[in-house]
Amino acid sequence: MSKTSKGFTSVEILMVVTLISILVAIILVSLASSREKARVNGFKTQSSAIQTKAAIECSGLAVNTSGALIAAIGTLPPNISVVQNGVTNCGTGANIFNLRVTSSVVNNCVGIVTGTGMSFSGSAAGCQ
Repeated sequence: MSKTSKGFTSVEILMVVTLISILVAIILVSLASSREKARVNGFKTQSSAIQTKAAIECSGLAVNTSGALIAAIGTLPPNISVVQNGVTNCGTGANIFNLRVTSSVVNNCVGIVTGTGMSFSGSAAGCQ
């Protein structure tokens, strides 16, 4: 009579565990990449809102001091910082401003917000 086994051998179990761990590692790497891209997209959305608000405030701003536009923009999200990046010419109809937007959550991505649009530079995934 032949002997039949009723379970798995230790080699078979080890192979299954190894394959599962490889699949989990692949999934975790792709999730980390997706998470970073989502952070960058959130940063770009917040920068777009800042550009819209700055354009509205610049067209109605009577004072042309360097910090007046940033003060007029109002409350920013807690992870966003905005600094003056160039000449501001508000209140004259020119609507010229240049702001540098950075985030404490997204590393290696900087947004430049102007009266005519936005540009992004950096090495973060999806930044450019």
